[in-house]
Amino acid sequence: MVPVGKKRRTDLFFVAMKIVITIAFIALIITSVLCASIAQDRPATAPQSDCPQFSVEANWEMVKAGDLVEFTVRYPDLKEAKVPVGKFEWTVSRGTIVSGQGTAKIVVLTSKDMLTVPTSTPTPLPDPGEHGYIIHFGGHRRTVEIKATAKFVSIESCSGTEASATVQVGTRSISPNKPADVTRLKLSAQNLVASCEPGREPRADRPASKDMVVDAEVSVLDPENDVLTFSYKVSGGRIIGTGQKVKWDLTGVSPGTYTITVGADDGCGICGTTKTEEVTVIKCEQHSADVVCPMIDIVRSEVIDNESVFTASVSGGSRSAMTYTWTVLGGEIIDGQGTPSIKVKTRPGGSVTVKIGGFDPLALCADSVTTEF
Repeated sequence: MVPVGKKRRTDLFFVAMKIVITIAFIALIITSVLCASIAQDRPATAPQSDCPQFSVEANWEMVKAGDLVEFTVRYPDLKEAKVPVGKFEWTVSRGTIVSGQGTAKIVVLTSKDMLTVPTSTPTPLPDPGEHGYIIHFGGHRRTVEIKATAKFVSIESCSGTEASATVQVGTRSISPNKPADVTRLKLSAQNLVASCEPGREPRADRPASKDMVVDAEVSVLDPENDVLTFSYKVSGGRIIGTGQKVKWDLTGVSPGTYTITVGADDGCGICGTTKTEEVTVIKCEQHSADVVCPMIDIVRSEVIDNESVFTASVSGGSRSAMTYTWTVLGGEIIDGQGTPSIKVKTRPGGSVTVKIGGFDPLALCADSVTTEF
């Protein structure tokens, strides 16, 4: 039998253990709930490489004091300017943010006081001597600068990602420059045929160009009608003249394809769209009179049992590896098609023709001959 006192102590121990375990379990549940709540309140995290790359743009280059100016976040990978989704914290060096805090676009109110230099009370000066002093009390500035900075705060690890833009505040508003875009580059010719060597004449169906000069005319769109300067770049030849109409001289260049590129400068450099066109210079193809053509003949052997051998004879002229194609009318080729000689089963009133391949294609020489049997 267990003594009564010892049993009572054991029961108390187990009761105490149950209480401790219960309290620990309740504490664990409370801790889990609190952690989940804190996690929901915290911004999401992301690797630094996943942080957005953005810039800030203003809708004015200079704004009149007292007017509104907009600053907008732009993503560089967007082809069109769009307001991205995300939370941004804005700060401005001057002016008052009147709307948009926390978004990708803010509106800032400027004030005329920005151009006023505060008046100060002059301090006593020593004896000015013979030259005296010039003392300014207050006045006006010509321009001051507003700097707006957007900080991306949607993701905790990206909180250091920020961008800025500035606008000058003055006595008048100036919109950002809109560059000039070249919309068309018109050439008077796309192909030029070079002159033949001295003493040679070009083919009648491909005469040499009158000259190796191409007229170039530019069409341009500039919303602000600025004074424009045109810049031309060519891969061969030279540009004659300036402005929207010039001449492209390709005299003396080797046969090949050449490019011309033009851009318009409205004062900011070549900031707008450029245009590129091509001209192909073709080598002179000389007239057949300058080439000695081969002479073709067909020699026939004696007829035996209505069979005869016909042989193609080629002499002189310019030629490479020759091919032979025979055609017989009123007879039948027995053997030799594709060779210089064929055996033919003949009938009275027939004919045989051979066509020779391998002559200079620029020579325009006769390449076939026919004989009757």
